[in-house]
Amino acid sequence: AVVSTQSTGNLRQLVLVITSFFQSTLHSMATFTKCELEQLFKEMDTNKNGKISVKELMAYLKSDKKKMDEAKANSIFKAADLNKDGVLDFDEFCKMFNNAS
Repeated sequence: AVVSTQSTGNLRQLVLVITSFFQSTLHSMATFTKCELEQLFKEMDTNKNGKISVKELMAYLKSDKKKMDEAKANSIFKAADLNKDGVLDFDEFCKMFNNAS
């Protein structure tokens, strides 16, 4: 999938916000193991359907009072949603972190 420079920058910003929250929660290093990503994914997937919606993402970001407006989060989410089904599965979630590094 082709991701524009703007989308790539937005993805990096989202990952930094989530990474900051995750690091403050677990006191981990900047790189994540698959197990750590699974834990973060499960925390964000509040309805436990195996996918993260925009609402779940926003709720997660607001839980730590991170500064990101909903329009920007929606834009970032759409760029990370590679199959365009309106949710992030675990594979897309992991790719979001890999593409931002």
